Amino acid sequence: MSHRGVLTVVAGAALLFAACNAPQSETAGTRAVNKPWKDISPPTQEFTFNAESGDTITLDDGTCIRIPGGILVDSKGKTVTGEVTLDYTTIYSVAELIASGIPMDYDSAGSNFNFQSAGMFDMTARQGEEELAIKTGNAIDMDFPTTRQDLTYSFYRYDGAANNWSFQEVPEVDSNQTRLALEEEFALASIPPAKPEEYVAGTPVIDLEFELAKHPELSGYDGVIWQYAGNGKDPEDNKWIYNEVWTTADLSLADRALGHYNLYLKNDKKAFSTMIRPVLKGAEYENAIADFTERMEKFESEETARREEAERVKAIPPYISRLSVLVFGLHNMDAIGRLPDFIMANVNFVLPDFTGSRGDVTVYIVSGTSETTLAYNATGNRCYYQMGANNKVIAVDHKSGKTFTMTPAEFNAAAMGGQSFNLTMNENSTPVADMAALEKLIDEL
Repeated sequence: MSHRGVLTVVAGAALLFAACNAPQSETAGTRAVNKPWKDISPPTQEFTFNAESGDTITLDDGTCIRIPGGILVDSKGKTVTGEVTLDYTTIYSVAELIASGIPMDYDSAGSNFNFQSAGMFDMTARQGEEELAIKTGNAIDMDFPTTRQDLTYSFYRYDGAANNWSFQEVPEVDSNQTRLALEEEFALASIPPAKPEEYVAGTPVIDLEFELAKHPELSGYDGVIWQYAGNGKDPEDNKWIYNEVWTTADLSLADRALGHYNLYLKNDKKAFSTMIRPVLKGAEYENAIADFTERMEKFESEETARREEAERVKAIPPYISRLSVLVFGLHNMDAIGRLPDFIMANVNFVLPDFTGSRGDVTVYIVSGTSETTLAYNATGNRCYYQMGANNKVIAVDHKSGKTFTMTPAEFNAAAMGGQSFNLTMNENSTPVADMAALEKLIDEL
């Protein structure tokens, strides 16, 4: 799966051989969820719980869904009892957005805006085949991982009947403590074991006992002795330090290759710092060398798994938005804007040898590295692109599932900063069979 990066998507439906220059207001009333592939969707997670007692669902990315008991009702408004299923889908990447077919424009006060997404989700509940609702006056509170924290981002719900988004609230946003904890855990797991160093007779020794939980590179070594490393203040020239009562003693790795550590001692009157190194002697040193060799081989064999874990942690959004869900369905954390950095253009998309219906084709222009996501799902809308950015183009025929693409170099050569031009796209011989294939198609453009 690709990294949840910051990308711009401009989507225009039914643009085959047609200039996309319809008035902005025409998007209203024709906007709707329009999936390019029936069988390709972002993955959905299912959770079962008792409707009467409710549940708290926590996920590995920091998501927390708190469902009170007795708040679900059926189509007749009757309170539901017994086991129910919660379906939960998140949308962060461009591929997930395209596959979901979610419209990303918003009408407010007679004007049309475009969303800058910090993350979306779709949440529904059912009992058997019957869809359930949240009883009026109740809510499901959530901690939802998001990519942005500034107050221009608000919480919206998609109204399927009106085919428009409705503002919900400006939520509180905090750091994602789950990601921070995983980053710290991964950082510790990525530290290779330290090669034991042998005690050098005559070198000053500092008698210290440290809790080595934050220094896993030293774990398993018995009988560690701390000696002056030769850099910093020499303890032998500062023997007064042995007569002080220190209230703070901090140890930090300064040079991994040399095995040198910074020592910082402090009380309410004085402070002292120098460089020390851990050493062993005799049988303890010999045993430590044998243990080090075994641990280092294991550490190196786990490098692939560590890289995969690093990518997983990196993909977790860094913030948590605290939300209240009043109605099941599509929701997003977005800011609205008018695209000041974008050019409006009349674009003629040319798909060679295409014999299908133009009404079945959706074209996406993925621009630059911002988080602005633009979606034009109505026939004949004008198109936007970001001048000088890496504009990727993807077209999807909803009936056949065929895709057509254009690289940033091809796009920029055709556009040349203009406001009216043709884009001749290339048909992909390899069909998009699943989400992984769609992620790969976008990443490789």
